[in-house]
Amino acid sequence: MKVWCPIELAATTSQMCISVVIPCYNSAPYIERTVRSVIKQTHQDWKLIVVDDGSTDQSADIVKQFDDSRITLLQQQNRGVSFARNRGVEVADTEWVAFLDADDEWAPTFLQEVVSAISEYPQAVVIFTDYVVSPSGVVGLAHLPDIPVLVSDYFDFVLSNRREMCSSCCVIKKSVLQRVGGFPVGVTHGEDTDTWVRLAWVGEFVCIPRPLSVYHTNIPDSATKIPLARRIGTPQPWITYCEWSRKGLIPKAKVRSTEKFMGSMMFRHALDLLDVGLKPQARAVLSDLEKIKMSPRLRRLLKVLVALPFRTGSKIWKAAVAIKQFLDRRGVRLRVPL
Repeated sequence: MKVWCPIELAATTSQMCISVVIPCYNSAPYIERTVRSVIKQTHQDWKLIVVDDGSTDQSADIVKQFDDSRITLLQQQNRGVSFARNRGVEVADTEWVAFLDADDEWAPTFLQEVVSAISEYPQAVVIFTDYVVSPSGVVGLAHLPDIPVLVSDYFDFVLSNRREMCSSCCVIKKSVLQRVGGFPVGVTHGEDTDTWVRLAWVGEFVCIPRPLSVYHTNIPDSATKIPLARRIGTPQPWITYCEWSRKGLIPKAKVRSTEKFMGSMMFRHALDLLDVGLKPQARAVLSDLEKIKMSPRLRRLLKVLVALPFRTGSKIWKAAVAIKQFLDRRGVRLRVPL
């Protein structure tokens, strides 16, 4: 069960219109709920752009049933979620663009609290909130003060709090998003993280550490349901990091935190490779990581896990993660990189 915890806010924070982009593909069971969560926003100055990415179900018909002049439906042949998001951004005629996946939803005060944060931190390029993972009910930032926080270094923030943005909890300045290339077309996994990484290199974020979005994972076609073997390719953020690093585009002040972030991400990628029996590829990842200043503890641990026979390293890691999650649910926090 979701429990929204409203705070005292004025009826409208400011006259700021926000465009909302919803990429939609065969989302008939959920799209009405998602659109209604936008309609129910306490901040009513918004424009909704639903991009139907070649759906073969009734998704488009459901959207057409909403009698609201603020809602625009774009229909196209199936080109993937990144293409759909980018098209929505192109059509948007506002300074800020919010993103919401077709199977997720917002708390009623999501836009209102975001607009308030924009007014407080006009230099920011991204505003993001905490979110509830459904059906587990997990939130990630409850330990932070219940006020917007300026995040000068997103990589350090993620490493410290073990909580990344999701694509349904962020509002981004359109001009900056387009300047860094938008969402990577053709990338089917990690396209959102790749976009956050590029944005984090060029500007500051603001985090509202309140769960104002719901990320639904109990969806048949959810990315979390795709078999690991089908999404085991080299993470796009690593490819982008190598390119930007080679060109000297990463700000010097963020090189260290970026490398630690990439090290943590590639550590998990190497374990995934072990899990599907691709030990030579996992060794290659370990070799690549020698080029960056990742956590020494993670590097040593990965060397041990890769050296173990067959899939033993992956099995040990999974057991360790399960134990930590069990302890977390009982309020016991371990300072280990799991």
